[in-house]
Amino acid sequence: MNNYLLTLFIVYLGIGVGLIISYFTKEELNPGKKYFVFLKAILIGLILLFFFIHIGIVFYLSLIVSTLIFIGVIYWLNKLEIIYTEIFFSCLFAILFAESFSLIISTLIFGFFLVSATLDFSKKIHYVFISRILFLIIGILIRT
Repeated sequence: MNNYLLTLFIVYLGIGVGLIISYFTKEELNPGKKYFVFLKAILIGLILLFFFIHIGIVFYLSLIVSTLIFIGVIYWLNKLEIIYTEIFFSCLFAILFAESFSLIISTLIFGFFLVSATLDFSKKIHYVFISRILFLIIGILIRT
């Protein structure tokens, strides 16, 4: 239980790392925003791929489903407001994290939060942390 909570908080700190990166690289963020959005979609697809493999779905089927979700996420990230996608993925990743609790998925979720917070460089710090707080709340409630 203690390892789980420690890992949960370390993964959540990816937001802080992303904010630090965005603070020191403000002038490079606007030209690189399209790459961060693409990396965010790749990370979502990889998280889902490894989760599907973890729960025992055949690799090829996992790859096909993750690819379709990746394509849908690229479309979805451009159409919806950021706050709704962040809340949705925070809830989804908290459930995936609690169910699998693997190092690979933890690292990918950390990377997702890092990229996601870096993309929110123009917003207030408390907004960035609060919009993803459901990850911590759900992650703690599932395991207690």
